[in-house]
This record gives sequence, structure tokens and C-alpha cells, in this order.
Amino acid sequence: MLQHYQNLAMPELASLIKEEAITYSVLMKILRGQCTDIFTDRKSAVVCYSCQPWPVWAWCRDLSMAGEIGECLKTHFPLEQGYDIIMRYDMLEQLRREDDYFRRARQGRGLLSYRLDFIRDISGSCEGHMDLVRQEELPGLVPVWKAMHIEMEGRHLSSERSLETMSRMVGKKSLFAWRLQDGTIAALTGRGDQPPYSKITSVYTLPEFRRKGFALSLVHGVTKMILDDGSAVELKDFLGFAEKVRNKW
Repeated sequence: MLQHYQNLAMPELASLIKEEAITYSVLMKILRGQCTDIFTDRKSAVVCYSCQPWPVWAWCRDLSMAGEIGECLKTHFPLEQGYDIIMRYDMLEQLRREDDYFRRARQGRGLLSYRLDFIRDISGSCEGHMDLVRQEELPGLVPVWKAMHIEMEGRHLSSERSLETMSRMVGKKSLFAWRLQDGTIAALTGRGDQPPYSKITSVYTLPEFRRKGFALSLVHGVTKMILDDGSAVELKDFLGFAEKVRNKW
């Protein structure tokens, strides 16, 4: 039976999901921070809602818990109230077969993760090159970092926190820029290492430089670097979610 917990971090639940760590890496990270609502039996099922504008996550070890999870979602996170739900396709299909209520649910958010072991060359080229961001550039990039989080996540970060985060990434040599020939930074992205995987984070192109292929070239370059280092790449598809949040905020 699912028990309800509120305003807690429950990092021990992440260990339940470790066999699906790539697919559910976002959920595992969420569980390590304070969540508004968690429903779990602590052994085979988790329903997790952190806060707006984030979706509700539903996970179970096997589909025997799907029905109970479905009732939990209907009661506490009804679709008609605008909640978005992320679950595996097989769970969603079972719920659709068993309950007409879930026929209107869709797997519309790409917040799951995917493993990348190779990359193809991209055709064509664009002006500029990939480069590390330098410490002395950070004060001028604070407004860019804050704008990125507003556009992508609807979060308003302080200048102090933005500078602290970027400084930490620069210290780890994990904050990259696509730099034009005159030195202007057109796009940013980060590299996060969680062996044996690495991930691409915080992809952002300044508005005046969009639709020119800079972010694509930058992500391609960082991805190739990770693969050349012998790591697999963990990718997340935030594009649909980012567009929805951007429209909302």
C-alpha cells in the first residue's frame, strides 16, 4: 500500500530505481531534495511530485502496482487540474486498457534520459568555435544565466547564486561557450560528470544568436569530448517541456 509523505527528501528511494538509473536519473535527483508529495511503499513503487512547474513522476518495479498508482494519480494529481505525469510507456498502456480515465493521458514530456554511445558528424559548419568560459567573463554572463533559468524552468535565480554556480563549473572546466570570431559568446552549455556517465546541461543560446546552429555545434563538440574521454553520454530531452514552460511564464 502506498503511504503519503509530505515536504521531505527521501534519497533512500533512489536506490530502488538504480537499475533504471539512466532512464530515471531526473527522478533520482528529485528524490534527494525536498518534495511536496511522495507516495510510496518503500520497496516497489514511487509517485513523486516536487513542485510547480514540474510534472508528477510515477515509477514501479513491475506492473502489478500499476492499478494502485493509477488510483493515486486520479485522486491526488487529476489530469483535469492540469497535472502532467511521467511514467513508462508500458505502465501508461496498461492503465489505458484498464481505465478509460487514462485514455486522455499522454506521454508528452521528454524528461526521461537516454544513453548515447556514439555520435555522427554534423554536416556544414557555422562561425566560431567551442571554448571554455573564463573566470573573468562570469560577471558579464550572470544576466545570461538568470535569463536561461527563467526561460527554461521558470525559476528566478539570484545574481549571487548564478555567479556561484558558474564559478564552480569554471573551476571544474565544465562550462563551455560557442565563441564567435570576435570573442563574443553566442551559446553556453555545461558538462556534468557522474561516472560512468556524463551529461550535457544548461544549453542556452542568447536570443540575438538563435537559429544559426551555434547550440547544435556546441552540444556536438562537448558530446564528442565526453565520448573521446571514454564515457557514455546521458541525454535528456527537455525541448517540449521548455516550450510549455516558456509559454506559461
